[in-house]
Amino acid sequence: MQRNYWLDLFTGTTWSEFLEAGGTVSGFRESRWKTVQKMKPGDYLLCYLTGVSRFIGILEVVSDAYQDGSPIWKDEVFPCRLRVKPLVTVKPEHGVPIHDLRDHLSIFENLKSPHAWTGRLRGSPVKWKSQDGEEILRALRDAEENPVFRAVDPKKLARRPRALRAKIGAVTVPEDDEEDVETPDPVSPADPSVHTEIQCQLLRLGGQMGFSIWVARNDRIFPSPTDPRTPISRHLADRWLREGETLAGLDPQEGSLFHAYRRKWATERKHLPDVDVAAAGGWKNTVCLKTAYQQSDPETILKVVLEAGELREAKG
Repeated sequence: MQRNYWLDLFTGTTWSEFLEAGGTVSGFRESRWKTVQKMKPGDYLLCYLTGVSRFIGILEVVSDAYQDGSPIWKDEVFPCRLRVKPLVTVKPEHGVPIHDLRDHLSIFENLKSPHAWTGRLRGSPVKWKSQDGEEILRALRDAEENPVFRAVDPKKLARRPRALRAKIGAVTVPEDDEEDVETPDPVSPADPSVHTEIQCQLLRLGGQMGFSIWVARNDRIFPSPTDPRTPISRHLADRWLREGETLAGLDPQEGSLFHAYRRKWATERKHLPDVDVAAAGGWKNTVCLKTAYQQSDPETILKVVLEAGELREAKG
């Protein structure tokens, strides 16, 4: 049977808690259950330390997936679990920087933007190519036998997952799993790219806290997390919408993503001038707004029937 390699993300905190609990169980969030069930005994987990961008271990899966809420990690449960056997583990200061493997990993090939590779490091578990897994395994075995010391920022190692309280319970605020990204030379605060990046973070945080957010049409919104100079892809926008529906406890609209919400928004504003609704909602003209988005609804139909206007006789 062919062995599969899976990315397993840790912070410095969750890695320490994993080791303190015996280093025999790895866990993932509830939303990843379907993927975790695909992981089988004999598969290898590629342990990657976020914040410092280093591989620090290889774990062999020794059980089928199961769910368990017994405490291992302090800030989250990670109930989708696997029993594992450590094959290679190194201290963070002896970890293998991912940049050292740039010439050997497929995630660095044919990049559309300089930091596009970080998209493969923003969630786990994710299946990686076997050749990439074997390359990381070789590098970690070498690091174990011939350790090279590289200083680690204690603040990054101490980073803990942040959580907010919402109506549905404790909600973890997603963070960029890859923080150690090469950055360009410092720019002034007035630089548009700085403005766009700050705005993106504020929009994301506001959305996660449940606030309604409005941004002027002539402003740039939702720049790509990997390249602020470009907008996010529609696929990432779709994923964020599904995550938002989950956090809000909403049932996904079958056969529709943003269009269902735009139709609702437009229909609720039928009493307002069409030209203003179109401008606020981003429609180029009122034709598309009225033919494809604004829909008849029982409440408005009833008003049409009952609220007749007073007619005046025309003067001869």
